[in-house]
Amino acid sequence: MVRRSNSAPVDRTCRKFLNAAEQLYIKHGYNGTTIRAIAARAEVNLGTLHHYWGSKEAVFTELFERRFRPLQEAHLRRLREIDEASRKGKPVDVREVVRALIEPTFFLHTTPRKAQMFHQLYGRVLSDPAPEMVRVMNDIFAEPVELFIKLLQQALPDVSPAEFRVRLNCVMGAYLFQEAFQDRIERFVPSVEAEEADKAGWIIDFLVAGLLAEQSAGAQSGTADRAGRASTPADTDS
Repeated sequence: MVRRSNSAPVDRTCRKFLNAAEQLYIKHGYNGTTIRAIAARAEVNLGTLHHYWGSKEAVFTELFERRFRPLQEAHLRRLREIDEASRKGKPVDVREVVRALIEPTFFLHTTPRKAQMFHQLYGRVLSDPAPEMVRVMNDIFAEPVELFIKLLQQALPDVSPAEFRVRLNCVMGAYLFQEAFQDRIERFVPSVEAEEADKAGWIIDFLVAGLLAEQSAGAQSGTADRAGRASTPADTDS
């Protein structure tokens, strides 16, 4: 539990610590960011940080609550609207479910600078393997993720469980790569400025097309052929 009063000096000190923690985390990740480095960057006594939070994990728990709880609430609000409509008989639309996942990520911040910082932080935490970070993000986003998967399954009733899992992994993988690793392709494809609304629309179109793709006849017959060949005498020792 954070121990602090509601005084303005305390609030300013906490903001300095959290801003410093965010900047260092984006650059170094959780394991590469130390309490001492945060205190030094914030230009505040190390003991003050221990007094307010007690541990590095507590610092980042509060930071992520502040940064990502509004996103979680936006996801939940839109997904619950879709879920409520489905309970009243409206079919679940794949595009609407995907929009509920993607659009808040791009529309939550009103200035380019805030959007850039958010994407940098979000990308870093989505790809951070530190157990502490995985636990914090799971705690924040478990409910919307579960509802997203449930609605997507309702929207794709004819997709087998095995194929649904693969398609879901592709959705999450594309979402993660866009946030965390998009700079890795800049040596091959130079970065081009684009509006947040345009980027959200392109991603939604791409993901929806993949989720709605039909299973090819060749893939189905190939599976059957492999199953048939496995039981033929020619494939067994005499």
